[in-house]
Amino acid sequence: MTQAKAPPSRSKTPSGLKHTNCYICGADDARLAFKKRGRKVVQCRRCGLIYTNPHPVNETLFDEVYDVGEKYRAKTDRVTKPGRLLTYRRLLDELEPLRETNRVLEIGSGFGYFLSEAQARGWQATGVEISPFSTDYAKRTYGVESLTGTLEEHFEALKNSGPFDAVTLWNVFEHLPDPLGSLRQFHELLRPGGVVMIKVPDARALMRPRTPGQRLWHRTYLRKYFPLHAHMHIVHLTPDTFARMAQMTGFAPPVIHDHIPAEERPTRNWRQALRHRMHIALRLPYNFVAIAAKI
Repeated sequence: MTQAKAPPSRSKTPSGLKHTNCYICGADDARLAFKKRGRKVVQCRRCGLIYTNPHPVNETLFDEVYDVGEKYRAKTDRVTKPGRLLTYRRLLDELEPLRETNRVLEIGSGFGYFLSEAQARGWQATGVEISPFSTDYAKRTYGVESLTGTLEEHFEALKNSGPFDAVTLWNVFEHLPDPLGSLRQFHELLRPGGVVMIKVPDARALMRPRTPGQRLWHRTYLRKYFPLHAHMHIVHLTPDTFARMAQMTGFAPPVIHDHIPAEERPTRNWRQALRHRMHIALRLPYNFVAIAAKI
């Protein structure tokens, strides 16, 4: 007697990847939005969250993305550091009225650019960064406190050191494998009224465009060049989906504003300059900044 074949199992996820349900509503009911760099980007049919599924696990991300070296550091200094410093100065201006404990924590602190700017303004700035090369460079170059590893590894020590005025993440939140769990940890680390402040790519740019100009741009450039890196980004947020996550984890409705890098600096790369200027001209989302206060 021939046995019937068992239905295919979702557990046969490629090595280094993990299948997950929706991070907001928990449903396993998503449609394929598109594929990019071999990864599937899906949208939950119930709540609308866009996320990569299956997504890369931490070990894969470190080997493929975060294990940076001197060549990448030198390129970052040359190409993006000036614009980042301008951005960080503006973001620090927004944090200035919130000083009470005078402590700020940056998750994904990289080469220490934001930490050095915060320290220069008198903040007691601490960073957490997964790359040993980056933390070593930040400490040697800027004399900042940069902890190697993940927030989970340093959470208890940071919590015991006293509350923070702000927890910041600059193009980092979209990389987190457990966004709601991370927000709950940020909530524990903050003083009452302290804030989590993030800057992320705005996934509204991936949705159905409304005007003929937006449709043309979307079809020819946006899906290729928009900073959606499906091979390392796990969630792709809109202001609405981040607001839901924040309110689910004990934060007030966030204050949100748009952020387009081209507004701050010229670039030697004419293609990049054109892309940014087209975003402005067509009023397409690019990045957004969100500030949510602990209730």
